[in-house]
Amino acid sequence: MKTAMEMALGLIRAKYFSAPFYVHFYVTERCNLQCKMCNIWKRKSKEMILKEIEQSAKILKGLKAQHIVITGGEPLLRPDISDIVMLLNDYGFSIRLQTNGTLVSEAKIKALTKAGLQNITISLDTLDQRKLDWICGSKDILQKVEQSLDIAAEYMKGFIVVNIAVSGINISELPDIIRFVHSKGAYASIVPVHLQPDKSDQGFCYGYHPKMLFSKEALPEIEKVYAEIMKMKTKAYRIINSRKFLKVSLDYFRTGKYSWNCRAGERFFVIYPDGGVAPCDIFPPLFNIKSNFLERFRSDDYSESVRHLREGCSGCMIGCWRETNLFIDDWATRMEQMQLYLRKKTGTHHQ
Repeated sequence: MKTAMEMALGLIRAKYFSAPFYVHFYVTERCNLQCKMCNIWKRKSKEMILKEIEQSAKILKGLKAQHIVITGGEPLLRPDISDIVMLLNDYGFSIRLQTNGTLVSEAKIKALTKAGLQNITISLDTLDQRKLDWICGSKDILQKVEQSLDIAAEYMKGFIVVNIAVSGINISELPDIIRFVHSKGAYASIVPVHLQPDKSDQGFCYGYHPKMLFSKEALPEIEKVYAEIMKMKTKAYRIINSRKFLKVSLDYFRTGKYSWNCRAGERFFVIYPDGGVAPCDIFPPLFNIKSNFLERFRSDDYSESVRHLREGCSGCMIGCWRETNLFIDDWATRMEQMQLYLRKKTGTHHQ
């Protein structure tokens, strides 16, 4: 559990010295679903064993990284997931686990919370059961996700976040999804879906499906929906996104442009299941954390490689990366997120 002082020092290091603040740690690429916007389930990387993950944790601790998101694939497919959480918790990291929610059970959540997990993210893109099953390539997803939210609410003390990938399929539903999430005591994270430009360009982690794209004709509806979301934010609904991120999201829908001052590979980076390290999960790994990582990470060659990759990237709307940058750089966003935390502690969200 991070103290306020540790958090403050982490922000200073990230802002002024480009020190890593946030790490996405893929513990598996295996998944029990086949979501339309995702290519991860198609990949078959070797997974590090617990001892190798501990060695990685020591390295990340040496870098003074603050936050680790345990992700996949579906992390709950790993039988040792509670051991992984306990290990990272023992090293003092702030931890969040991302899951599709379909494998959540009372026994697993009890074991995870006992291991030190406080924060969890569960995916839910629509309240329409037929559409959700189509997106995920499986059956009865909505019932399983709702059950997972109820279980998490009963046993977890931290933030329960519901990740909503905004697409042409669900834009009109967003206010209703937010109300549903709010009713469960969870927080909505509203992020434009990240897709490859076309089906011929199959990305490293992200997929493509034409039904999820937006048409120009949809812009009036998008404007209307985002205006309502901003009003809901003002009324203290449980929406975890910063106002600035929501405004930038709307600008993206208006213009189709999403370039920004990305600091991938410095303030945040990705570790893949086999230990491969990449600036973010759009790119394949540059090297492996098990092989002279600190020397390589701090080298001029690495800095040059990362700079070259960023210059060639058209940008993204991936919430984890953009919100991290805003949290580090933007005072208003930090104050807003602090207010969100205080509302949670005092129970003063919208009733």
